[in-house]
Amino acid sequence: MQDLSLFPIVLGVDYIDLAPYIKIITDYSQRQPSIANDKSQQLKHYQRRSSRDAEILDHAKLSGLKSTLVSQANDYYQNLLGFSEELYISDSWLNICQPGGHQPDHYHTNAVVSGTLYVVFADTHPKLEFRNPRLINSPQSPEIRRDPSRTTAYNSGFMSVGNLTNGSVLYWPSYLVHGYNTNSTDLDRISISFNLNIRSSNFLYHSPFTLV
Repeated sequence: MQDLSLFPIVLGVDYIDLAPYIKIITDYSQRQPSIANDKSQQLKHYQRRSSRDAEILDHAKLSGLKSTLVSQANDYYQNLLGFSEELYISDSWLNICQPGGHQPDHYHTNAVVSGTLYVVFADTHPKLEFRNPRLINSPQSPEIRRDPSRTTAYNSGFMSVGNLTNGSVLYWPSYLVHGYNTNSTDLDRISISFNLNIRSSNFLYHSPFTLV
């Protein structure tokens, strides 16, 4: 039987050469205070905690990196998702997941698109997993338990994103629930996460089907 995919969710994957930025990112992690994730003490977040702190992508020497991420995000938002608005990075933070740490499932609020830049990511590191939004507290959730041996791309509760490396960048709609399993390697898993919002909207929507 031929299959037809209705309303697929598209993610964007791109790449950035990190060579000019590695030392700056390392220096930032050594100067900036970190916050341990409340559900995984081995996962450290380096983010703004007061007006004296700087977000990582606001670092003057990372302006080129930030500009490239914004350009890639707009390519994803406009050419893949089909919107016309311009995106800007509203917040950013550095993540260092030490051995034994993991990223609990979560989603990002007050954002349209979210992204992750992989700074240190080995083949053996845990992959980012996205939860199927149609199977999370949804009236469309199946009432009959599925046979796990018959899981397909259409009924899976989650999907992981592989084939990524240092410098890979992943973009996705911010409402998607995501996380990753325990870092069972002896190497830190390091990434920069960020949210993007629209500068202004060209249209006002009153309902899903009414444009005024």
